[in-house]
Amino acid sequence: MAHKILPNIRFPTLGGQQLWLDVYFFAGWRIQKNILMKHHRLLNPKNIRYAWGSYKACLAVFTRLKKSFRLSNPDAHLVLMVHGMAGGRETFFFMKRALVKRGYFADAYNYPSLKETLESQARDLVNFLNTLERVKEITLIGHSQGGLVIRKALEMNAPWRQRIELIGLIFIGTPNQGAAMADFSKRLKALDIFAPKVRDQLTKSYAKTLAPIKVRTGLIAGTTNPGKGINPVIEGDDDGIVGVEEVWLEGHNDRLVVRSDHFTLANRRKTIVAVMRFLEGKCLSEPET
Repeated sequence: MAHKILPNIRFPTLGGQQLWLDVYFFAGWRIQKNILMKHHRLLNPKNIRYAWGSYKACLAVFTRLKKSFRLSNPDAHLVLMVHGMAGGRETFFFMKRALVKRGYFADAYNYPSLKETLESQARDLVNFLNTLERVKEITLIGHSQGGLVIRKALEMNAPWRQRIELIGLIFIGTPNQGAAMADFSKRLKALDIFAPKVRDQLTKSYAKTLAPIKVRTGLIAGTTNPGKGINPVIEGDDDGIVGVEEVWLEGHNDRLVVRSDHFTLANRRKTIVAVMRFLEGKCLSEPET
């Protein structure tokens, strides 16, 4: 299927879940690769499939459409969001909508988060970033495991770093110190079927191997029972999956705790407002008076 374009009917898709990897992005359009069948497809910003077949064929179709529709990125600063384990682009549905409404060039990256290692997921993210066109600045936002994928990607020497300035990072519910739940599930072999390769890389011991962050970073943790937590496996406060203390990074004090469970934390109004403040160059939370 090296150069083959297949017959296509334009129909709506779900935008990609665990079977699809984003490999190219421009002005809201994306080319995705199916991780099982290895073919590609071209989606418009509303997730309508415009072409499918080989990557080169999809890119050729998009090149013609880009010229015909006079497509361009709305801004040179991209806010790119990366979901966590078993998630998808819908993890940031309300956040993206709010950011776009405010005038930001914002979108979410989709990748299969269960079967591969963090290193493999990070390489895929790097390859995606390398394809970005007419982007001069970027802010990366990671939810849960997505934050660790970002951190691993930043350890890699990649072409995009030479032409795109990394403005800042925001980690939402990311177990930067490692997750007690990962250590617990490792003992129970709970993730052996669903996420066998990435399971051990969410632990506290693995977290110590990650390189320190040297760019402006905001940290947002969730709590379901302020001051106490609800998960007996996690020491202290937690969002049901990740502990508040597990999110924090030494040397980075722009921190915020939001009342929320782990899975909806990225779409909470307080989280979205905090992200907007960060993008404006302010602290995540309003200063106390």
